This record gives sequence, C-alpha cells and structure tokens, in this order.
Amino acid sequence: MTSVNSDQKKQLTIQNVCKALRYAYENNNDRTKRSAMNFFYAHSHLLPQARDFMKGFIKLPRECVLELIVTNKINLSQEEIYDVVIQWSECQCALTSKDPTPENKRLILGNILKKIKYINMSVEFFNNQVAAQRVLSVDDIIEVYQQLVTRNARSPAGQSNNIIIPSSSDSDDSDNELTAPTDAFAGLLEDDTSRTVPLPFWFKAPRDKSVLYRFNATLAGKSYPKNCPDSVTFSVSKNISLHGVYIYGSHQKPVQFSVTFKILENGQREAYSVSNQPVLTNGDSRVFLLDMNPPLDIRAGRRYDMILDIDIKGVTFFGVDGFPELQEDGVKFKFLPNDLGLNGTNHDVGQFPFLLYCVQQT
Repeated sequence: MTSVNSDQKKQLTIQNVCKALRYAYENNNDRTKRSAMNFFYAHSHLLPQARDFMKGFIKLPRECVLELIVTNKINLSQEEIYDVVIQWSECQCALTSKDPTPENKRLILGNILKKIKYINMSVEFFNNQVAAQRVLSVDDIIEVYQQLVTRNARSPAGQSNNIIIPSSSDSDDSDNELTAPTDAFAGLLEDDTSRTVPLPFWFKAPRDKSVLYRFNATLAGKSYPKNCPDSVTFSVSKNISLHGVYIYGSHQKPVQFSVTFKILENGQREAYSVSNQPVLTNGDSRVFLLDMNPPLDIRAGRRYDMILDIDIKGVTFFGVDGFPELQEDGVKFKFLPNDLGLNGTNHDVGQFPFLLYCVQQT
C-alpha cells in the first residue's frame, strides 16, 4: 500500500502535493484529500510554471484531475486549464504505450474535455490551440464556434471577431461534417492551415529570440544506427537569422555523445557545418542547443536541408505528431522529408524539435 509519512502530510509543498493526492485517491483517505486539495487550489496559479508541480500533476489519476478542474476554486484561466490537461493526457498516453494522437488524447480525457469552459477562452487561443490540435471532435469545435460567434456579436464595436473554422482536411472525422457550414460561418473559412504549436511546459525559451516548436508531444526511445543520419528539409516565407537548432538528448542516464551537423542550401551549398561536437546530457533535460554563432541567414523561398549524425550509446527523446507547415511571428515554416535522412526524421516525427531565430527586418 502506498503511504505518505506524517511530516509530508503536515508540510505540503508544490513538490509533494500531487503525491499526497495520489495517496488519498488510492487509499480513500478523505482527510488527506481535503488537505491536499486545499493546498493545490491555493497554489494552482503556479502549476504551468513550476516544473516539479507539473510533473506531479500529469501523473494524477483521472478522477482526481476531473475533480480539480470542475471546481471554481482552481486559480487558472481556461486556456491554462486546457494546456495542463492536454499535457496530462500526453503523459497518460506514454504510460499506457499509446501514440499521443488526437483520438487517443480524446479517449483518455473523456468528459474532462466537457468540463472546460471554452466560451471563456480568447478566440485566438481557441483557433490556434484547441481547434488546431483536433482533440475536440468536429461537432464540439463547431458548437464552441457558434457560441463564440454569438458572444463576439454582443461585444463592443471594434473588438476582434477573427474566427477560423478548420478545413475538413485538418480533421480525421468525416468530410461531410464540415462541407456545409451554417451561414454564420460562411465568410470565416480560409485555406491557410498553418498553425502555431505551443511550447511544452518543460522548455525554457530564451527571451531575446523567437522559438518555433515543431511537435505536439515528446516521447522516448529513438535509436541511431551508424550511417543513418536524421534529416529534414525546411523553407521560410520571410528572411530570418537562424541562431540555433535544438536536438534531443539521452533519456536513460547522463551520457556524453557527439554530433555532426550541417545545413545545405538548395541541396548543394554547405551553408553551415560542425563536426564531432561533444554533447553532455543528464537524461532529464530532453533537449540540447546547437548554438550557431554567428547566426546563419536563411533566405525566403530557398530550400534548406538539416542533416544530423549522432554518435551515442543508447536512445534519446524524440518528437511526434508534428506538422508540415507552421507559422510564428508572421513567418511560415514548411517542412518536408528528404532522401538524405535514413533514420525516420521528417515533418511528423524525429529530431530538430526547436528552431531558434530572429526575423530579419526588411
């Protein structure tokens, strides 16, 4: 039987409150549950930023997560609630050896999704995060859009009413469900399927640079046979300065390995290269920055191939559920597989989770 010692019960912290909640639910301990719940509510505003707090939350049992979010006591916005329960669902996918697909997240979350007050979200967040991630069903997305349209119609003049309905190609549900939109949506459809993927809670972004994140989730277990480089092709719609590329590190234990990395422009000219660069990861940090100093000028409309050879004993984290096209800071990024990659990395899965860059002023 799981136990929590008396000192832990008396001295709850954001590091151990979720452990106390797990104990209370596993052992039907109402006293510990009330105490831990009250502490959780009082400090819930710290959840998105405190890594240890979040690491405990994503391991909570489903009934506990449901009870936490249905109350008005939790001090988080609906946008923050959505983000943390999505991260919880991704952890549950990993724990049950399921791919973190929108369908699997939807099944795991169940009626937790129904308890989130989407009508209280900003239209921008619902467009770029909730609708784009497709965890909600198409019917639910349309129902929320109808509510948002009604809400914004009552808003003061001049308030933004920029609602975008995802096209049928963005959904795994039946095409027929979106082929006949109501009159309220007739002028709101657009062809642009690019989107921004939110940064994961465990990543600390530099303040003076822009960051593009390519994946919806991170898993563990990618291997690197000899002479099997990872590679992906990308292009941009505006000129940028590329200051660095993040790669995934070891997830098993602290290990030192080496990487050889280069970028080809238009499939020929070697625009950047580094050979046998040592990398030391602790098995927990997930990513390592390949810093580019001076930064590399990336020109709009040109093709760039990123090619990575990793010499490592063991396996690393890796990204999944990526997109072929993303948009950040007004720049469209397109990703394609190429023949130089022999280890499975492409727009949907693999290496190169973050690009660190600055938009060049024209």
